[in-house]
Amino acid sequence: MKRVLFFVLILVISNFAFSESFNIGYSKSFWQFDVVKSEPVFEKGYYQNDFTCYSQSEFSYVFVENDILESKDKKLDKVLVNKIQKRFDDYFPILSEYFGPPSDLDNNGKFIILIADIRDWFYYDMEIQEGMEPILGYYWFAFNGMNNNDYLTMDFDQPEIDAYGTLVHEYFHNIYDNVNPEPVNVADRAVNEALAHFAIYLNGTMDKDSYCNWQFSILKKDISLGKFLNPFDGSHDYFDIVNPDTHHCYANGYFFMYYISEIILKDDNLKKRFFNTLIYEEINGSSAQKLNNALYNMGIIDCDKDFDDLFFDEYKKFVTKHLN
Repeated sequence: MKRVLFFVLILVISNFAFSESFNIGYSKSFWQFDVVKSEPVFEKGYYQNDFTCYSQSEFSYVFVENDILESKDKKLDKVLVNKIQKRFDDYFPILSEYFGPPSDLDNNGKFIILIADIRDWFYYDMEIQEGMEPILGYYWFAFNGMNNNDYLTMDFDQPEIDAYGTLVHEYFHNIYDNVNPEPVNVADRAVNEALAHFAIYLNGTMDKDSYCNWQFSILKKDISLGKFLNPFDGSHDYFDIVNPDTHHCYANGYFFMYYISEIILKDDNLKKRFFNTLIYEEINGSSAQKLNNALYNMGIIDCDKDFDDLFFDEYKKFVTKHLN
């Protein structure tokens, strides 16, 4: 027992002692993801690249990929980078209030935003097929642990309005994954992605976000053809990003969260309690487990009305009317 306690004490002290802060101009390597090389083996997309600390603020650091800074062809929009950081600082308290704090692996109280040229199909000038949209950003919890830093990655070349959505969507994943680091089914990201889209709604840019509206157009077309999928049943692979069903589920998951929050609950305290239950209870559980638990605790479903009644009857009528 003494040996175990001694080991735990050393671990706690070492984690407490570690703190990493950065000055402007500091260069550091971060784990990144190559979308093309990840097919069909996901881990083959992992690689490291160098970034330089570009700016810092109350809640964040911005690092820019050295390949961009050294390139004659890739133009960094410095005004946009500054706006992204300001947006993050403005919305950090709001998102923390609704969803909770981010991880702080490096113990510096700031979150890192990486600006990169994301290696997707467009990076390699590949022939573009249906379903291949530019990857505007990503977050991968495993990379944070491998780097011992808290960060997300955003593509340097995207419209300002999309950048704000990308920022809050990917940032939310850190909050969720920090609490739920080992989900029973890694591909079942329905609650995680639905709440990340709801974060874009809270950010105030959902109606103008081209990526979200592309997904909404898929959902609208599918509903008109009689197709209506349940994103939360665990049958959808959210890593299959060229599959139109995945984007149907992204959109349908968001609309369901909007329906529960803004149409049924309405009260801010009730909404926060619902989100808190979704994120912080049934840790690492499936989307169905988490959602049923939260809906039951809020009194939205019960013995007389189960999830299917709510989703395929009441909610389906709402979203069909809303999209039309």
